[in-house]
Amino acid sequence: MKLLLLGAFGPGALENYYLRGFRLLGINCDVFDITDHYYQAIGKSFVNKVINKLQPNFFFNEINSGLLNWIKGRGYDVIIVFKGHTLYPSTLAALKEFAPKICCYNPDHPFIYYAPGSGNKNVLDSIGAYDLYITYSINIAKAVKEKFLVSTAVIPFGFDDDAQVGASPPIGIAGNFLFAGAYDSERSKLLEALQINNLVIYGDEKWGYRTKRWSRTRNCYAQKPLYGQSYIDAIAAATGVFNFLRTQNIRENSHNMRTFEVPGYGGLMISERTNEQESFFEDNKEAIYFDSIAELNDKLRYIDKNPAFVEKIKQNAFLKCRRAGFGYNQRAREWKVLLETLIG
Repeated sequence: MKLLLLGAFGPGALENYYLRGFRLLGINCDVFDITDHYYQAIGKSFVNKVINKLQPNFFFNEINSGLLNWIKGRGYDVIIVFKGHTLYPSTLAALKEFAPKICCYNPDHPFIYYAPGSGNKNVLDSIGAYDLYITYSINIAKAVKEKFLVSTAVIPFGFDDDAQVGASPPIGIAGNFLFAGAYDSERSKLLEALQINNLVIYGDEKWGYRTKRWSRTRNCYAQKPLYGQSYIDAIAAATGVFNFLRTQNIRENSHNMRTFEVPGYGGLMISERTNEQESFFEDNKEAIYFDSIAELNDKLRYIDKNPAFVEKIKQNAFLKCRRAGFGYNQRAREWKVLLETLIG
């Protein structure tokens, strides 16, 4: 089997985990980055940001023409597009010359956009062009199939099962509850409502200057984000790690990447209760779930006073991730089965 992966391949990109997993299975893979030019361009100047708001095709044209020039003379069994927000439907149609089957993996909702960047007209208009549409969520897969009459499949998120866990945690993490992620006002409100004193927040600089109304939250900000090995080690060292879901995950009763990263890296995940998350990790045994801030604060007080309980949940969840095959290497095997069926 020969695959072409179209997506983002910078540090930490989801595509890299699947690329590694496919190659470990002996699958021949080529890659073409369909995002790098776009993000570099809009990051260069304020003018480019304005152009992107008004006419993003200005940046997409070069990506599409570059891909079609690059692929000439090549051939694949399947082309996999990750999200595809920079690709035109006409480009997907042209790619049929180079592969009999094209499938999409979308880590966001493909036709309901809850945040800027989660989707666009290209994503929406291309749904019907795919031979197989793969999503992380059972409910999204059902909706896509019913609305667009496209074959769908579900592959949940995972964790990097090759990661080295707990090597050298950042100073100030042990004994504290951890939140690591981008700023938004809803997250800030949730963190401000927590009745704990041992909280540390890692994330973008907005946590420092957009929390003037939330002095307690601002005082917990560590003045930087967490990436790579530091992120993995912090998860393992923290008393608990908050996984505050986005609106789309709560409405879909689904999960996100952190659902598996926290337990997979030896941490205690604390998150809103959803059907999908509970199907992966059992409450009070492999994770902690809550339906209200009052319930969350009660659980945090108990967690803080019972370190043996915390360590037991961490151990249970860590082992569950490996025994159940929640890592991306196993997810690549799930992909392989789907792709073999697709190409017959």
